[in-house]
Amino acid sequence: MARLLISAGEASGDLLAAELLTELRGEAPDLQAYGVGGPALREAGLDIRVDATSLAVVGLAEALGRIPAALGAWWTLRSALRRERPDAVVLVDAPDFNLPL
Repeated sequence: MARLLISAGEASGDLLAAELLTELRGEAPDLQAYGVGGPALREAGLDIRVDATSLAVVGLAEALGRIPAALGAWWTLRSALRRERPDAVVLVDAPDFNLPL
C-alpha cells in the first residue's frame, strides 16, 4: 500500500491537490494520503493532520500572530514525515512552509 504526504497550505493549492488525489485514487484505490489540506482535500479523502484554514493569513500583523500555530503545524508534519516515511510527497504552494520540509 502506497503512502502519500500532501501539503497544500492555500485555498488554490487545496483545490489542485484534491484533483490530483482524486485521480491518483482512481489508479490506486488503496492509496493512503495524509497531510495539510483544507475542505477540498478533506472531501477527496486526505487524512488531515493540519487544517490549512488554520494557516491562512492576510497581512503582516495577522501573520505575526500566527507564527506559533504555523511552527506547531510544521513540527507536526515534520514528525509525521519521519515517523510514517511516505513513499512520495506533494508540496503545493506555501513555499515558506513547504520548502524547509
